[in-house]
Amino acid sequence: MLLSKFFDGLKGDKYAIPALLFVVALIMRLPSLFHELPPFQFCDEFIFSNETRDMLSSGRLIANEFKAGGFNIYPALMISKLISAFSIHPLDFNSLIVIGRAFYILFLSSGTVIFIYLTGELISKNKYIGIYSALAYLISPCIEPFLAVGNWFK
Repeated sequence: MLLSKFFDGLKGDKYAIPALLFVVALIMRLPSLFHELPPFQFCDEFIFSNETRDMLSSGRLIANEFKAGGFNIYPALMISKLISAFSIHPLDFNSLIVIGRAFYILFLSSGTVIFIYLTGELISKNKYIGIYSALAYLISPCIEPFLAVGNWFK
């Protein structure tokens, strides 16, 4: 099988297959990064980015709105604080949405592929089971990689 021959060529480096799967997942999720920016974003995404903007401008670390969704706010807030420390211009609303989407859609969701690969390999003691599991996740219509509305909490 062509896929088996390709992955057999990567057996010298134990990080090559997870890295390759991660890069493929990143590329598949890139279209949703800039999809439906304001004024067309999802309502919850508006609340998260607006709260992040308010927290950045006031300097507070406790959310006033949507307190149950801290994981939806704090990673984007910390990344925004880091970017703001090196920037002379304040981040605009669209930038906050893209930062949140970059963390959640690109890195966190793409990192799931590595977890699925390693879990499949660990359970079955066969790297191909891990690869096929990760590929099944990548092409699954449930995650909508090309049709996703781009919400940063997906």
